[in-house]
Parts: sequence; C-alpha cells; structure tokens
Amino acid sequence: MDVNFLVLSHLNRKGDFVSVASRFFDEPPLRIANALSLITTLIRSAFSAYDVNTPKGSEMYRIARHCAMMEFTGFFNDNLDILQNGRGVNTELFGISLANTVEKIAGETRVKSSTVNFLITSTAPVVLAVLYQRTNEKLP
Repeated sequence: MDVNFLVLSHLNRKGDFVSVASRFFDEPPLRIANALSLITTLIRSAFSAYDVNTPKGSEMYRIARHCAMMEFTGFFNDNLDILQNGRGVNTELFGISLANTVEKIAGETRVKSSTVNFLITSTAPVVLAVLYQRTNEKLP
C-alpha cells in the first residue's frame, strides 16, 4: 500500500484529519491534503537517507520504533506527546534546514508556514511509525 495512504489512515483514526485541520487553521482542504502529501514525501526521503548500520541510522531506526508504539488518538487536543515527539523527529531528520523545509512546503502548497509547522510536527511521528511497520513486515 502507498505510504501516503497509510499515513492519512493513521491521521484519520479519530476523524477526518484534513477537514479538521482545514477548519482549525482556516486553510482550504485541498491545500492541507497537498501539504500532507509533500510532508510525507520529504520525511520519507530524509529517513531513507540513513543507513541502519551507522550509529545515526541506528538511532533513527530506534526513534521510528518508538513512534510505532505511540498512540495517535488526537492531534487537536491536549495530547502534547505527539507534538513533542514530532519536534524531536524533525530536528533529527532535517536539522538546521527545518525552517527552510517548512518555507518550501508553504510556498509550494500555498499553506501558511504556521500551519505547515504544525502539520510537519504532528505528521513526522506518524510517517516514521508507518515506515517502521512497513520495514518490519518485509523482514523474515
């Protein structure tokens, strides 16, 4: 199955994530969906650049395993665990280029930078969880 579809399925466990985000941030749903797709692609690309046989790659794999054990029950409530983990994941994945990455996504999708910042922070743990689960399905 497509990673974007699996990520969106996780995000939609407690309702239509795109619609809720659209209302919450006052952004068109199609732009939110496009931003989520681009975010997923960029996180996936950044994660795949790590070699699990290196110390940094091993750490990223450990972080992905932790994300796979998280409970994604809500994104627009007081559950700060997802956002705290997302901030850490994004720092590891993008480092000092995170602000530029947010601006790139905002520019390409015409979504406010503040909205993109929330989306990338809340989506990063979900993407890593999906990638971890897919990787482990393929292992013997």
